[in-house]
Amino acid sequence: MQLLRQTNFATLFASLLVAASQGACAGDYFTSCDINADGVLSGSEVGAFVGFDADKDGEVSRKEYSAGIIQHQAKMREVDLALFASRDGNQDGRLSGTEASGLEAADQNQDGRITEAELMLGMKLIRSKMASLMPDQLVMEAKRRFHLLDTNEDNRLSGTEALGVSHYDTNSDGRVTEQEYAVGVVLDIAASSEKSKDPTPPPHPPNAEEPVQAIVDAINRQDAKRLSTLLRPELLKIIDEPVLEYLLKHVVKSHGKIATPSKDSI
Repeated sequence: MQLLRQTNFATLFASLLVAASQGACAGDYFTSCDINADGVLSGSEVGAFVGFDADKDGEVSRKEYSAGIIQHQAKMREVDLALFASRDGNQDGRLSGTEASGLEAADQNQDGRITEAELMLGMKLIRSKMASLMPDQLVMEAKRRFHLLDTNEDNRLSGTEALGVSHYDTNSDGRVTEQEYAVGVVLDIAASSEKSKDPTPPPHPPNAEEPVQAIVDAINRQDAKRLSTLLRPELLKIIDEPVLEYLLKHVVKSHGKIATPSKDSI
C-alpha cells in the first residue's frame, strides 16, 4: 500500500502502458511487464500488481502473479453476482425497469430484461472494451467512469456508489479512492485476459465423428467448460466460458437439442 500512497493516478497505469506497448492484450501481461526478463516483477515493473506480492519482498514472482490473478477473477465474479442480486429487487431472476438502469448494454437480446447470464457477459464485454483502448484513452475513460459513479462528489466511492467495484477497495476501509479505482481497472483487464485452462484436456480423437459428437453433446448439456476444451486455441482468445454459457442457454432455449449430423454430412 505504501507504493499506492506514493504514486498518482496516471502512474498506476505504468504496468498497463508497458503491457500495451509490448502487445500484452494478446495474452501474457506478466511477460510483457517483466521488462528485464528476470522472471519477476520488481521496481516500476510491479505497478498495479503490488498487491500480489504475498511474501512482501518487493517482487512479484510468476507464482504470486498467477495466484493473484486467480483470486482477482474470483472477486470479479462475486462482485458481478452481488451486483445482480442487489439490483434484482423483486427477486424474479432478471433485471427490468429501474433495476436495469445503467446496465442496458447488457441486454443482449433487447427484450427489456437482463438475466444473470446476460449481466455476467455484459460485464466481461465492458472489460474487453476497456482493454481495447489506447493507454491514454484508458486513463481518461477510467477517470470519467470514477467521477460518474462518485455521485456525491467526495472523491471516493462508498455504499451504493461502489456496487460492482467493491473489489477495488484494497485497504478494506469501505471506500474506493480514485487511485484504488485505477489499480482495479488494470487488475480487471489483466484478469480478464487470462484464459482458464483444463488441466486434463481430452486426447486427440481418432476420427472426425468423435469431436463432432462431443461438441453436440456439450451443447445439449449446456456444458460450457467441456465445450471450451474442444475449441481451437485461437477461438479461446476471443470467447471463453461466461460467453459460452450464455450462448448455450440461448441456443437450447431457442432451438431445443441439437441433432448429431450424419457421417456423410461430416
